[in-house]
Order: sequence, then C-alpha cells, then structure tokens
Amino acid sequence: MISNLVRLIGIYRSHALILFLGVFLAIISSISSIILASTSGWFITSMGLAGVMGVSINYFTPAAIIRACAIIRTGGKYLERLITHNATLSILQSLRLWLYKRLVTVSPIDLQNLFRAGDLFNRLKTDVDILDQLYLSTLVPLCIALGNIILVATITSFYSISLAAIITSILLVCLIIIPAGCFLLARQPEEKLVSYLGQTRANLTSHLQGIRELMIIDENNAAENSWKNQIIQIKAYQNKIDRTLTIGQSLILFLSHISLLISLIFLLPHFANEEIKLAILVMIMMLSWVSFEELGRIPFAIQSLPKIMRAASRIFELDRYAPAGNQNRKEISPDFPLSFDRVSFAYAQTNSPVLKDLTFYLPKGQSMAIVGPTGSGKTTILNLLLGFCSPDEGSITPTGTDYFSVVQQRPHLFDRTIEENLRIANPSATTEDIEQSCLISGLLDFIKSLPQGFNTYVGESGLNLSGGELKRLALARALLKDSPYLILDEVGEGLDHDMEEDIMNRVLSFTSNKGLIVITHNRKIAEKMDLIIDLSKEHPK
Repeated sequence: MISNLVRLIGIYRSHALILFLGVFLAIISSISSIILASTSGWFITSMGLAGVMGVSINYFTPAAIIRACAIIRTGGKYLERLITHNATLSILQSLRLWLYKRLVTVSPIDLQNLFRAGDLFNRLKTDVDILDQLYLSTLVPLCIALGNIILVATITSFYSISLAAIITSILLVCLIIIPAGCFLLARQPEEKLVSYLGQTRANLTSHLQGIRELMIIDENNAAENSWKNQIIQIKAYQNKIDRTLTIGQSLILFLSHISLLISLIFLLPHFANEEIKLAILVMIMMLSWVSFEELGRIPFAIQSLPKIMRAASRIFELDRYAPAGNQNRKEISPDFPLSFDRVSFAYAQTNSPVLKDLTFYLPKGQSMAIVGPTGSGKTTILNLLLGFCSPDEGSITPTGTDYFSVVQQRPHLFDRTIEENLRIANPSATTEDIEQSCLISGLLDFIKSLPQGFNTYVGESGLNLSGGELKRLALARALLKDSPYLILDEVGEGLDHDMEEDIMNRVLSFTSNKGLIVITHNRKIAEKMDLIIDLSKEHPK
C-alpha cells in the first residue's frame, strides 16, 4: 500500500507549485492566529497593569500587531481555502483523467468480467473523492502543526531552554505518538469500512437495477434486509473509528492544559526573580496553549491514511489488466478484405477453446452469416473483430472499432433524445442521413408519429421503447456510421419474421458496397447471405 501512496504523491508533482502555495498560506494563517492570541494576552495584561500602576504604555505598536495579525489571519484563511480547494480540484481532475485514460485501454470484456457495475462506479466516484483527502485533510494539517511547533519552540527558547524542550516534547507527542496510536487502532476498522462501503454501493446498484425481477419473485424484502445489515455493520465500524478519534482528541486537549500548567510552573521563578514581566509570562502561557489548537486535527489526518491507501490500491489495481487487443493494431486500407486465418481463442476461465482453427475470408461488397448454437463462439468472433480481445493463435485483419459498425445483441441507449442517441455514431450527420437510416431500420414512421418526434427521450437504457424499437434504433445508429463493415448480432430479436426479413432486405441493399456480417439463429436470413459460417460443425469454414 505504501507503493500506491508514493504513486499517488507522484501524480501531485504536476501541481507542486499550487500545492506548496496552499501549504504556505495555511502555515502563515495559523502562525498569525498564534501570534494574535499570545500578543493579545500580553497586551491585555500590560494594559491592566498600566492602569493599576498608573503608568503610560505604548498602545499603538501592540495594537498594530494585533490588527495586522487579524487581517493576515482572515485574508490568509480566505486565500488558503481558495488555493487549497483549487489545488484539490486540480488533483481530482488529474486523477480522473488518468483513470479514464486507463479505462479506455482496458478490454470491455475485462471490465464486465472483473468489475460489477456498482463497484466500477464506486472506484470512479467514491475512491477518487477519498484520494483528495491526502492533501487537504492530511498533508496540510501536518505541515501546519509542524510550523506551529517550530514557532513555539523558537520563541519559548528565548526565555527558557528547559521549558522550550518540555513544551516541544509534548507537542511532538501530540503530533506523532497519539496520532500513530489512533492510526494503529483505527486501521483495521477503517479498511473494513472502505470495503463495506464499496460492497454496499455495488449491492444497492444491483438491487435497484434488478428491483423488478426481485419484486416479481417476492425477494425484494430479503435483498433489502441484506444490504441494510451491511449498513448496520458500516455504522459499527464507524463508531469504532469515532471512539478512537475522540480518545486521541481528548488526550491532546488534556496535554494542552498540562502544558499550560508546566509553563506557569517554569516561568513563576523567573517572574519572582524579575527576569521576566508578568505580561511575558501570560504571553508564553498563551503561546504554548494556543499552539495545540491545530494539533487536534492530526488524529483525523492520520486516521484517514488507511482509507486513502485502500482507495489508491483499488484505483491503481486497474494497472494489472492488459490493454484491449486493438491498442497496437496496424492501420490498413479500409478496402482491405476481412480475414480470419486459423484463429483459436479460449477465455481465461475455461479450459477448452471457444474457437479453434477458424478460417474465413470476406471481401467488401459481400455478406456473411454466422450461425450456431448458444455458446458456440458467435459473440466471441464479434469481440475479436472489434479488438476487445486478442486471438491465442492465428491472425485477424482488420481489427478495431474504426472498421466496423455494430448492432449488439443487447444494445445500449443513453437517457437522451432519439436524435442525440443517433448522432453518437455520426455527430455531423444531416437530417436526411438520419431519416434515411431510420427508414432502412423501419423506424421512421414510428418516430414521426411521436409528439416530440426525434426530440423524444428514450429513457434510461431505452426504457420508453419496446425491445423491437430499441433494436431498430440501434440499427439506425449503426447505419449512420460510415464503416467498411456492418455487424448485426441477432438484430431480429423482438421483431416478427416479416418485419425482420423486410429490414434485412433493405440492409442488404444499403450495404451492397460494404461488408456485412450477420450473427443469427434465423436460417432464412442466413440463406440470404453470400457465405455461411456454421459454428456447430467441427471445422467451420
């Protein structure tokens, strides 16, 4: 975990200037607060003594110091919050940018197999948000506390070396020993808290996504009770952490009063011997007491480290997974024919290959059907063509999303309008292009019958559309993308046979100068193609 923390700090280097500026302003603001409190104690005591003794006193200099410290503290606090929060947002931007760049290189198959939807979202949102605490909630308070200790040790040493050594020792105990104890006591519950929070969010996401099915089989209450129990466990861990931090803060508060008493004991002989004045005695006591104020934040700062390291570990875990297979592919001409040459492929979790020595050749302008029983490797061919995985043996040309327009078996629509979902494939498409693609997919009349037409919202994942309408809208979107090859994966699902055949005839006409691959169980559709690959055979060709 320490290595992940080092990597995280490495990401901070690009923001070093603004980070140091934020720390500097925080230290200046804190020091001005300590000087303000101690000077005020000296000034009030001096004024009181002057009044009792009837002597004059320089009022203007200490008053100016107090006003200056008040202004510096107020302005410094404002600028410090402005700079540190701006730095934090910049760090979050860099972290998310790094994470998104990493995610787009990971195979979608790996993402689906390795991460649940809620878990992946938790890494993208919650874990990244936790990492901003390293600077704002940990590094900044530690630097402030260290600056305060140096200030107090320096000023106190002018009046008593022994007192300076004792006060500094107490401050270091509050800076190191007590937070370290809190860290050790809170480490295990903190790590479990992060883990449980991730699991609970993932479970809740799964619950909400499948709530219809759970209600149908009358298991909704059981699922609710499951993640409610996890929430109870989360509260239990949070209570353990809170108790630890409360003990740490109480110890620091206790030691701050002890330091006040020690200062009085050490300085009284100096005052009795007229080595220091009463106002100086009060100033030193105030100085040692106020310096503990920022130290109260240190247990929280150190306690958050396990959570930060756990979040960093979950994010940097993405580096373990290989990039998608199309990352290093060579650019070739769009007119280059599609070919599989003795391709074999097996998924990591299975022993037997899904495809073995598969060979076929498809020039542009021709069509091909891929048929076979469920699990025979039809969708695997699609993933190989798109470069989402690489063959174990053999070669494929071309591969990559640039060469293919695809209608997946379960297409995804975004919660936007029909037109916005279509323009994802081709943002510069004209109205005529959009209507033409919808006409081919058999959806144009339906869209024009809607009150809002192309501005109709489809809902989350196309919730407002039927299965057949969703599939046809996905087909229209694929047709808008000007790619050399079009792949249709069970595009007839949700359609009656007559409509499927009618749409397929229009697609065949549209793709007369393109390559067409149709994955289907419908033999009548397959027979319309120039080539049929039957994966149920031992050696399909």
